[in-house]
Amino acid sequence: MSENNPMYRKDVLEKAHLRGRSVIINGIEYPNVHIAANKNNVHDSTICYWCKRGYDTNGQPCRYKDEEQKCIPEMKKLGARVNNAKPVIIDNIYYPSVKLGAEAIGGNSENLIRAIKANRKYKNHTCNYADQQPSQENNQ
Repeated sequence: MSENNPMYRKDVLEKAHLRGRSVIINGIEYPNVHIAANKNNVHDSTICYWCKRGYDTNGQPCRYKDEEQKCIPEMKKLGARVNNAKPVIIDNIYYPSVKLGAEAIGGNSENLIRAIKANRKYKNHTCNYADQQPSQENNQ
């Protein structure tokens, strides 16, 4: 069965790899995704993800040759990672992330998040997200 399957023949496999879309990563053009992945020591799907979002892990522009370059956020152009941490307020003290707030009171971030969502105290500390809107229960 495998002898008749064309994908088991090396010449067919090589042609299949050469037919892929050209990729441009940080100004360097690669003939296809597979070669780009090998040169960058990542998986093929990682290259496809980079092309979809418009930049690689280091914030360098990445796209398919037949597509326009997507707009890259300024933070990514500088190579900085965007911080998605949620700031919290614990006993009227501001912490830039849930993790730092939990460490300050000797707890863990998962339990702190649960307490904030349930609108209850955590280890006898009043905890809220910094941008949290007052709930209906607290206003009455």
